[in-house]
Amino acid sequence: MKTKFINGVSSSPSMSLGLLVTENALQVQPDTEPACKALRAEEPDHETKHKAYLWCKEFLHGAWKSIEEKDFHITVIRGGLSNKLFLCALPEEQQGVGDEPRNVLLRLYGAILQMSCNKGDSGQSNMENHFQGAESMVLESVMFAILAERQLGPKLYGIFPQGRLEQYVPSRKLATEELGIPSLSAEIAEKIAKFHKMRMPFNKEPKWLFGTMEKCLLAETEHKV
Repeated sequence: MKTKFINGVSSSPSMSLGLLVTENALQVQPDTEPACKALRAEEPDHETKHKAYLWCKEFLHGAWKSIEEKDFHITVIRGGLSNKLFLCALPEEQQGVGDEPRNVLLRLYGAILQMSCNKGDSGQSNMENHFQGAESMVLESVMFAILAERQLGPKLYGIFPQGRLEQYVPSRKLATEELGIPSLSAEIAEKIAKFHKMRMPFNKEPKWLFGTMEKCLLAETEHKV
């Protein structure tokens, strides 16, 4: 059976949701098939589970306010490059109070963008990396919030220094051979271009690549001297 993609996201019956990104909004299209159960039932350590429970109870409304920690469901989601991802869910027998989500994605920030390519940096360079990492985290949070507000990305349920709570959208990564499909690549490029053209309250000039190259060249020059 061939898999059809809706704007880069699989609409195969094995997926419980399809995404339709229009010019003005991101629409979630439910499938007629049962929800995907392909996630591994792998739980995080006790400390992470406890913190996740407290975050969900603090930022989410409805049934999340009264759920007991022993009934709180959380599983690890694989696939993040640097962030740690978890699926937090209400127990199946838990009755909803209103329009609260039954599943949310917990994203814990991992290695934040750093300009240095040398682990043996001086104290000053480490301080620069710290501020650059903090700046990157703030900009990402602002961008995510704007996309969520404009309905061009997942909903934002809560944000805190260690990460954020997002709308859970079942999806999968594209396989290597799928990246070579011309029509799919063209559609991805078109969507990315629309995001790049959006007006944002921060500087969108590219700095990371050339900044990293410059620091690496300077480091190599110093070592040779």
